[in-house]
Amino acid sequence: MNDVRRLDDRERQIGFVLAAIAVVGFIALDQRAPVRLAIGLAMAAAVAAGTARRSRVLVAVASFVTTFGPWSYLVIAGAPYAVYALWLLSGATRADRKKDNSSDRRRTRDRSVGS
Repeated sequence: MNDVRRLDDRERQIGFVLAAIAVVGFIALDQRAPVRLAIGLAMAAAVAAGTARRSRVLVAVASFVTTFGPWSYLVIAGAPYAVYALWLLSGATRADRKKDNSSDRRRTRDRSVGS
């Protein structure tokens, strides 16, 4: 039973853009370090694969891991991935709250004076 909301089109577009930026960034920064390059490309592939599957949890985890990837010497480069991961998780929470509030709404009579 899958209760987590899937990625919508806007979230997918952002995921693919971030995966492409990660590929370009890892190739540009780690050309002389093949192990770091392989790790970085695997992280970018995980973001892209999760985005293609519309898997919110996989994309959030892969994006968060990419935040701390082999570019730890360039911390600011990983910041958008942490923001994206937290945004995805907050969107899932927001959708759950909205669903909970709308499904079990009780109808009560207005007991104010004059009605």
